[in-house]
Amino acid sequence: MAKTCTHCGSALPEFGGIICDADKREVHFRGKTVSSLTPIQFLFFQALLRAKGRTLSNEKLIEEIYSSRIMADAEVPDANIISVYAFKIRKKLAPLKLNIRALYGAGYYLEAPK
Repeated sequence: MAKTCTHCGSALPEFGGIICDADKREVHFRGKTVSSLTPIQFLFFQALLRAKGRTLSNEKLIEEIYSSRIMADAEVPDANIISVYAFKIRKKLAPLKLNIRALYGAGYYLEAPK
């Protein structure tokens, strides 16, 4: 049974056993939790999780992040900032052994866990 949001009751984004809890800004996988993601990093990861292994372009990731209510008033940066976000998220998610992959010229995707 899918886990649900405590505020709205909607299903939490999930892919290959990875669960993204927006209420707590936490990522859960195989009994481990990472809760140190910034709002931008969380939105980035959540977009990849919802894509379920499909590649998202830098522009699409910027759109996903900065169209969020919590980022609505922020200045939208150049799409090249996505590589910085990916680098920082990879470091924070290292304990979960999750892989965010880059496809040169195409964007980023979350590799399905093995």
